[in-house]
Amino acid sequence: MAKKTAPKTTPVEPAAVVAPVPADVRRYCAVLFLICLAVFWPATNNDFVLYDDLSYIHQNPPVRSGLSLDGIFWALTSVEKYYWHPLAWISHMVDVSVFGLNASGHHAVSVVLHALNAAALLLAVWRLTGALWPAALVAALHSLHPLRVESVAWAAERKDVLSGLFFSLALLAYANYVRGSKRAYWGFLGAAAAAYCSKPTVVPLPVILLILDWWPLGRTKTTSWVALIREKAPVIAMSAAVSLLTIAGQREVAMFTLGQLPLDMRIRNAMRGYGGYLEKFFYPLDLGVFYPHEELGAGAGFVLALAIGLPFVGAWVLRTRAPYVAAGWLWFVVAMLPTSGLLQSGQQAYADRFTYIPAVGLAMIVVFGAAELLRPAPVAVRAAVAGCVLLVLAALSVNQIQYWKDTDSMALRAIAVTKKNPNMHWLLADKYMGESRYDDALQHYRQLTVEYPEYPDAYRKMGNILMRKKEYAQALAPIDTAIRLKPEDVELRKLRSLALIQMGRTNEALEALRNVLRMSPSDPQARQWLQAIGGEAGR
Repeated sequence: MAKKTAPKTTPVEPAAVVAPVPADVRRYCAVLFLICLAVFWPATNNDFVLYDDLSYIHQNPPVRSGLSLDGIFWALTSVEKYYWHPLAWISHMVDVSVFGLNASGHHAVSVVLHALNAAALLLAVWRLTGALWPAALVAALHSLHPLRVESVAWAAERKDVLSGLFFSLALLAYANYVRGSKRAYWGFLGAAAAAYCSKPTVVPLPVILLILDWWPLGRTKTTSWVALIREKAPVIAMSAAVSLLTIAGQREVAMFTLGQLPLDMRIRNAMRGYGGYLEKFFYPLDLGVFYPHEELGAGAGFVLALAIGLPFVGAWVLRTRAPYVAAGWLWFVVAMLPTSGLLQSGQQAYADRFTYIPAVGLAMIVVFGAAELLRPAPVAVRAAVAGCVLLVLAALSVNQIQYWKDTDSMALRAIAVTKKNPNMHWLLADKYMGESRYDDALQHYRQLTVEYPEYPDAYRKMGNILMRKKEYAQALAPIDTAIRLKPEDVELRKLRSLALIQMGRTNEALEALRNVLRMSPSDPQARQWLQAIGGEAGR
């Protein structure tokens, strides 16, 4: 049997001038761009959602005011929403200047940016490997995958598509530089800087470049690792600076300390996250905006350890025969580190949007691996397999876009595909409360108390709703439970007193208000109520 070899890639041969992009490559880019537009364009029919879109756009004064010098200065100096990503803020400002607060226009820009990224990624992989068909399939598999929907259809995630586009352009410029264009190095630095200014999760870029130096560029055979690292000093400095800014921005509000989340829990969370990303990549169903943390049993932990550990073993074994496996797997693992959970930020276990750049590595493994396995098959068979896979992914993406139609669709979908999802129940309950849909809000607060019976604020909200509905007797039970869970809360005790007053249980109300005044002697409202029902405030 003939020995199998990795798919051929164009060796690095520096030249005075990098050859222009051939017409057939340009056609492939144009076709992929148009396909991505067609698949994701339904997102332009969607509305903004209450999950971050308001705080990023509607209720953010610098953004809501549109593009201005003051707004640009704010974007450059702010770590609002825990990130330093000035280019993302400026893109939102431009959208507001052009489209106002019309969600359709904002979504259309994200769709176009994603389609441009698909074409840029195709060019980058082609320049890196010299293999056109695999490059086209890597870009198509990645861009049409339903895991991309969250980044494209969620207005607040503009930073994903923007950073992804500049990341791909940085790879393209880097490939041109390696293949002989010294001027391309400055384009590489510019694109990298723009990616860093779009979202800080691109900080693994220098390591990914070193991986690419090994395969497919093969530079490690002729250049020392020290020289390769020195060459990347500017982007290493950028990564360090952006990392420090991000940690500073998230430290107070979003990032958990070791005391709050010990190292062993972080490792388990990271394992669950990597396992979740692999599952969603190969089985992209039941996607939702928020995946809460789940307790891992010993059996599940062992399975996850195997799922994550075995690819490392396989990558090592195949490093010579199929180097794309090691390169793709390391790309995925390294690019995912900032959002793996080792530095836990936010309450999610993992999120679809975090795969926007890391999943390119997995796509490379799948495409180059399939190319090798199907090499003996006729061209028509290989084309049919690729076409069917891409068609299924595109259909799943179109279907997933509908779940981003509005806040209700997004949140209900997340609840449907997860076991317990307090964030989405709380989001919907608060939304319905603001719309005076008290019964709907009550349903979600009650579900919160079922899933998390030690959560006092859910009982408080239930009591408030029942008070508004003038169901005072029914309101006492959740209020009493909230007081039991949070006995030092004066406002809860005042709420209980008010329910007793409304029910005509004056003696109990008097005693309850006196207890409030013992806890908070200067509370004017409690004193006023006490006097109104005939009690003496100082008694």
